[in-house]
Amino acid sequence: MPIPSRSIRFPLQHQIYTIFGAGTDVGKTIISTLLTKTFQHAAHASRPIAPVRYLKPVQTGSTSDADHVNKFASVQADTIWTFDLPASPDIAAEKEGIHINDDNFRKSIDLWLREHVGSLPAGPIFIETAGGVNSPGISGNPQSSIYRPYRFPIFLVGDPQLGGINATLSAYEVLKGRGYDVHGIGMLDTNWGEQNATRLERMVRQLQGNRADDTPVWLLPSPPEKVKDLVEDEARMTEYYSKASQSNVLNNIVSDLNSKHANRAAKIHEMKTNAGNVVWWPFTQHADVPADGTAVIDSAHGDNLVIADTIANDSKVSNEPDKENAMSSKHHGLALRNSYDAAAAWWTSTFGHGSYLPSLNASIQYASSRYGHLLFPEHIHEPAYDLTTRLLRTAGHPWASRVFLTDDGSTAVEVGLKMALRLFKVRNGLGDKNDPKGVNVGIVGIDGGYHGDTIGAQDASPKSVFNANVDWHTGRGIWLTAPSVQLHDRQYWITWNVNGETRHVNTGTDDLQQVLNSGRGKSDGLRRGFQKEYQNYINDCLARAQDQSGYVPGVLIIEPMMMAAGGMVMTDPLFQHDLIKAAHEKHMSLLFDEVFSGTYRLGPISFSSFFTPYTPHVSCLGKSVTGGMVPLGITMATEEVFKCYEGGGKERALLHGHSYSAYPVGCAAAVTALEECEARFGHDKQINTGDIKTMSTANHSVNKSVKANGSIGNPWLDDPDCKESIMLMSELSNVKGVTCIGTVFAVELATSQTGFGSKVPPEIIQFLRAWDVQVRPLGNTVYIISSFSTPADKLRELAEKMYTVIRDHK
Repeated sequence: MPIPSRSIRFPLQHQIYTIFGAGTDVGKTIISTLLTKTFQHAAHASRPIAPVRYLKPVQTGSTSDADHVNKFASVQADTIWTFDLPASPDIAAEKEGIHINDDNFRKSIDLWLREHVGSLPAGPIFIETAGGVNSPGISGNPQSSIYRPYRFPIFLVGDPQLGGINATLSAYEVLKGRGYDVHGIGMLDTNWGEQNATRLERMVRQLQGNRADDTPVWLLPSPPEKVKDLVEDEARMTEYYSKASQSNVLNNIVSDLNSKHANRAAKIHEMKTNAGNVVWWPFTQHADVPADGTAVIDSAHGDNLVIADTIANDSKVSNEPDKENAMSSKHHGLALRNSYDAAAAWWTSTFGHGSYLPSLNASIQYASSRYGHLLFPEHIHEPAYDLTTRLLRTAGHPWASRVFLTDDGSTAVEVGLKMALRLFKVRNGLGDKNDPKGVNVGIVGIDGGYHGDTIGAQDASPKSVFNANVDWHTGRGIWLTAPSVQLHDRQYWITWNVNGETRHVNTGTDDLQQVLNSGRGKSDGLRRGFQKEYQNYINDCLARAQDQSGYVPGVLIIEPMMMAAGGMVMTDPLFQHDLIKAAHEKHMSLLFDEVFSGTYRLGPISFSSFFTPYTPHVSCLGKSVTGGMVPLGITMATEEVFKCYEGGGKERALLHGHSYSAYPVGCAAAVTALEECEARFGHDKQINTGDIKTMSTANHSVNKSVKANGSIGNPWLDDPDCKESIMLMSELSNVKGVTCIGTVFAVELATSQTGFGSKVPPEIIQFLRAWDVQVRPLGNTVYIISSFSTPADKLRELAEKMYTVIRDHK
């Protein structure tokens, strides 16, 4: 099965700039010509003069900007898309019956860039946009969004006319807000040019703070007025460009751009070589990180990380997979490349990175400017109120009545444990709300579960590699061994390691929905009588819990459907159902840790009503609740839980909180992210009658509809070609099993050691990364978490790459 081509590589030695304008007719083409001509004639002491190139991706009207640059700067100047109508590109294209989306527009630029990027000597490339920063491109979307995946440094052409300060400063703020680096602002010395430049420089410096030299403002010589005689007009322009390109200001601009380019490359090199000496990475054994093992992320956009990699010792950067260079230590520089973020920003990103979802960025900026940060107790602000009420009518409906807001998933679980423990004692007469101490109440959980890194959350987890060396860790309870569900040999198998015996049952189906439907306590033949064994095992464990652990079993904590940190293990939902039922009958508190599985990651916003008629007393959300932009922890609780803390003096209140509890920026991000999810998935109340939302790969990973049968969608298996790659993978001898649910695609390799302490063969990691899939395995499990925006063809490509690499490295 052929592997698709890698993304284009951009060597850092190659200067590429995007020319944006503050508006139309501000002189972009004139300044582009001056820059290309000055760079073309600039003397380079350390290397021969390199050819300068210019690209105008889209041109409307009869006048060709590329011809102008070619004529007066004597450089290669090209145009990709041309339209006769002198109008906005989207209107001009529509007039000619042409419809081009942003991806295809960028692919046309990529084809041009592949011809010119990487050749040595590497001369600068200037890409001139059309109209203003937010003028629509061919697709009708703002150009600031269309060009954002490239994130080439910007030279902004300011407006020298009356009112130009506002237009230029607004354009600058838009570009910075989108994550661009603006390396300079230039405007022509006409009319109000000098006054505008002086005032604009002061305002830009205020925005830059101490980095006053980041974006200098340049006043460039003005061209002569146009005359009717074409020959004379051309002669005047030729003389203008000749003199202006040799002026001090143009030479200073070239020098400044060269300096910024060199500084950028030096900073990336410094980070790559020195970061391992100064940072302390989480979940990382530093002794195992090779000297050149630091991946520098220059930026991110959509599903991709832009990573600075060493490049092989050749004269042109290849765009095809190179198995020798994937392992080579012979390099001569760094190059930027796009790599799919297989870990979804450590399980948090849902819509994509950077400014991919503009409304999310805008809500964060708005909340930051409107509020900053606020004290929360006995106060309310609009983002916190809107988030709370939205959660109660969706994820918490109909069981929850209160929302407690913290700062991350672990602290959400921490406060959830306090709530659940208090509820059990009060309900069972082991201490009322005025005297909650006394009996030692413990946890019932599932072996392999993990609920966070704070001490209390760790005490709700069994002994494992995560806490084996934590001095204060004391597992406070018992943990049951749960059966897992995986694809193997094209069908779902249930594996149960219990009482020293490993049991395997073939369900006889490749339909995950059948397995899920039967996980709601319904009788079926898929498990071959396992349900009765589940019930007997659960009842026996609960009966012996106090004698075994020394704690009264009071709180059941589970990760619904999937134990993420445990290796993306899908737990048999029927086992979880029976465990929840047994806990309910023993009047235990039910705590759902949905920090990973919630907020649509596996399908629904919450699994709190999946195991009907049983609902939790406490449920915790985190990670992706803000779309992966900022941290936030959410703990939802029933009114009964809340009443356990009400009255009896302040010392009986829930004395738990964080300085950034319910901070406006996080709440605003969560509101916007949940609104976007609701727009894509439809209203979520149907989940609360047991239905689960669908995901579809018809256009993207998600669809606005809900399947009539309430089934959970699976973008990885909905597409026939993608599904075939996954099924083929399930047949490989070096694969123990495959898990696909929601946005998660995980492959457990058949290794001698399992769990987080085991390792994936390094060549699998290296080749996947060489093929632009930035994986970070969990022990012997390699996984990819797609976003809600990953298109079906990308999922197919990722599945093909995963299958091919694992197949070839048995």
